[in-house]
Amino acid sequence: TGETPTSGSKKVKIPRANFYKEEVRFKRNKELEEKIIDFVVVGDLAFELMKGNLKEVVIWLTSPNIELFGDSPFEICLRGDGKKVMEWLYIRLGRSSGAAF
Repeated sequence: TGETPTSGSKKVKIPRANFYKEEVRFKRNKELEEKIIDFVVVGDLAFELMKGNLKEVVIWLTSPNIELFGDSPFEICLRGDGKKVMEWLYIRLGRSSGAAF
């Protein structure tokens, strides 16, 4: 992602030491939960768009994207704008927003 443990911990608002634990417990945080859910959906849609090529999905999720104003999809989801990335992916998949198939 290009994030260091320090910068990543600041963005997700957890102590840096938690990045080294096998399991981290979060206090209930609706905003963070929504960001995580959006990121999971974005990853799933990207996996579908890229025909199951996991390596390409990881590269796409973490690389700056000119069509997304130069930010990576991961960064966009992290700041809370994951729905915009979902819309972008739905268009490329030829589906309407929220369509299951």
